[in-house]
Amino acid sequence: MNILRVGIPNGAQLMEEIGVDRWSRAYFPGIRYNIMTSNSAEFINAMSRFARRLPIVGLVYTLNHPLTEWAQHKFWKRVGKSATWTVRGIGYNI
Repeated sequence: MNILRVGIPNGAQLMEEIGVDRWSRAYFPGIRYNIMTSNSAEFINAMSRFARRLPIVGLVYTLNHPLTEWAQHKFWKRVGKSATWTVRGIGYNI
């Protein structure tokens, strides 16, 4: 707020007039969104922080949430397409 007061005094005054509980989650009296972040990528990263270290197959098998029919169809279609792929280490010459 001190930086705001110096840089944009009218903005700081407006923020103080409307009240800290209107713009700060820490002082909001209720539960806003019921999660600590509204950034969905940040939320997914936090939820999958251990599984992200697994190989892709292990990552997929850690997902224990049901998929929609559309997502299941796309998933199994891609699994089928990738069944014949060859995985090679970095620097592997053909």
